Amino acid sequence: PFSNQRLDGPKPCFSGRDRSLWTTPVAYKPAGVMSSGFTRSTPRPHEIERDMTSGQEWLTVSARQISAWVRVYGVKEGDVETFTLLNPKDIQVHSRSKTYGRDFPYWFTGINVPMPQGPEVGLWQAVYTLHRGEEEVLRHAFFAKVHPPEAKEPAKPEVDSQPPHAADHKKVEPQH
Repeated sequence: PFSNQRLDGPKPCFSGRDRSLWTTPVAYKPAGVMSSGFTRSTPRPHEIERDMTSGQEWLTVSARQISAWVRVYGVKEGDVETFTLLNPKDIQVHSRSKTYGRDFPYWFTGINVPMPQGPEVGLWQAVYTLHRGEEEVLRHAFFAKVHPPEAKEPAKPEVDSQPPHAADHKKVEPQH
């Protein structure tokens, strides 16, 4: 639909001379999140696309690493991403930044944080930001609960984009 191509017959490829399907331009965000989550081991992109990480979202103190990941669209050359992990006390555990060298219509990225002693029980937060020049074009925070070892896994994993008490949870700015 964004190709500016008329659908009145077969065409070998789309070009900028083709007409739009809409009479007025369609507004859309230049970048966004398609999905995000936490797992106890590093997922691969095809596992995320096929929802093959089911069961890995249940985190307990026996986990030896925490992986947070996002699938985003609209990454442009020169964009700078920052990915930060905060523990239940809102203390930064890990942060990394990366500058993209080319455009990506969609992209999978994540952080993996070793936890040799296991993560502490509580609500963990990951914050993903994407800057285009001085402008923050995307900010996405998501949460996962780490359970004590005796906790029983529920039927549906507990991963959410909002904490249970969002009003009580302060906005955290990643430290650089």
